[in-house]
Amino acid sequence: MKCQKSASKARSRRSAGAVLPFVAFIIVLGIAFVAFCVDVMRTAYAASAVRYAAEAAALGAFSSTLSTPAQSYSRDQAKSNIRQAISQASGSSGVAWNTAPYGPNSALSGKAAAESAVYFEDADITFVDNPNTADSGDYFLQLRGRRDGADSLKLFFLPLIYAFNNAGIGSLAVVPTEMRFASPQRLVEIIAQPASRIGAGVPRNGGLAQRDQDLIGFATLPIALSNKQFVALANPANSALPAFNLLLSPTTNIPAGTISGALVNLTPSPSTLAYYNQASSSLNVNQLIANLAYFAPTPTNNEISSALVERGSLISSFNLNSNLFASATVQQQLVDQLRQLSVGRSYIFPVVEENPIFAAGEVCKVVGFARLRLLALPTAFSQGNFSLSVALEPDSVALRNASFANARAAIPVNTTAMMPAPIVPFTARSRVGEGMSARPRSIVMAPSLSPRTAFLSTMVN
Repeated sequence: MKCQKSASKARSRRSAGAVLPFVAFIIVLGIAFVAFCVDVMRTAYAASAVRYAAEAAALGAFSSTLSTPAQSYSRDQAKSNIRQAISQASGSSGVAWNTAPYGPNSALSGKAAAESAVYFEDADITFVDNPNTADSGDYFLQLRGRRDGADSLKLFFLPLIYAFNNAGIGSLAVVPTEMRFASPQRLVEIIAQPASRIGAGVPRNGGLAQRDQDLIGFATLPIALSNKQFVALANPANSALPAFNLLLSPTTNIPAGTISGALVNLTPSPSTLAYYNQASSSLNVNQLIANLAYFAPTPTNNEISSALVERGSLISSFNLNSNLFASATVQQQLVDQLRQLSVGRSYIFPVVEENPIFAAGEVCKVVGFARLRLLALPTAFSQGNFSLSVALEPDSVALRNASFANARAAIPVNTTAMMPAPIVPFTARSRVGEGMSARPRSIVMAPSLSPRTAFLSTMVN
């Protein structure tokens, strides 16, 4: 009996001894897997962070083609403005916009830090001409986000795994550099798309942060034009850049060389039911004049900046043949304020779907935004023929305060609704071979992530 018990105990000890190496192997494997996940996930997070930082910097910079609303567009100057904006995003004039995991590198910071600023050097910036010869003047911005050099990620566990698998922990000193550090990089590309929204005008009073000051004046002028005539002019296949009269008086007959338009009320309404004020009272006329004052070179105390305008906005137009403009005083105030606009400068005009409707209670629907150069202003009020002269701009460029989106409306009284589908010439550009479709002419563009992702991935790899 005693022999049987002794034999049973011996077998148990031998079984336990046989299992222990397997258990030890599983434990080591588990620790190695967890360690591998820690390093890999930290590297993946860093890659995501530098991509986000590059996207934010590139989108913000690409809208800096003009540093001020009055600046004339120059491709070389636009590139210089973009480089300067990327430098600001890197923290050249303050705090960097974004951070990402790095190191830790005690020699760099004096202590181990979780994240450091994502900065960009001039070598990270590339301008690529549109391969589509139909729009050879167009270019794309490519920006590389990275964690390398002093910002490389120091790996904690992968070197141990490498050393253990090769020659034991004692060989840690011979672990190659690529196993000690990770240097994730991401390349993003930004292109110009037709703007679907122009932000509210930033007030011109003092005390604003620099990034708010950069948006001053980039707002929608309260003068609309009809897409019925503009759509043909914006066609990139047309080589001519004609000047034309923008007729602001009601008419059923649009002469050749003329586009139907209207003065509109873009001032914000205090009502929770309507986002814009109407165009039916003397108070509304005063709002129009105060809104025009926002675009004059010299700020005034009573000026009103334009509210946010987006595709689908419903705005009211002023009937210059109505009693609201019968007074010679009102007529002169309107002419004087219009003549404060700068001849030779380009402005952002809302484009409405149909010829403006001047009946009481009727509104016009915004479908996009034109960038037109002002050539001449009216010298006197004429109810039947009140117009100004404008010209198309040869380049459609991304502007500050403009954005590209095809999702929900941003207007507070309408945020549960989707913006209407875009119509020509404000439809989104698409890929054409390795390039992008040609830009429509003389419209406001906005920065957007490029749809050339497949092409970019091959470049990065």
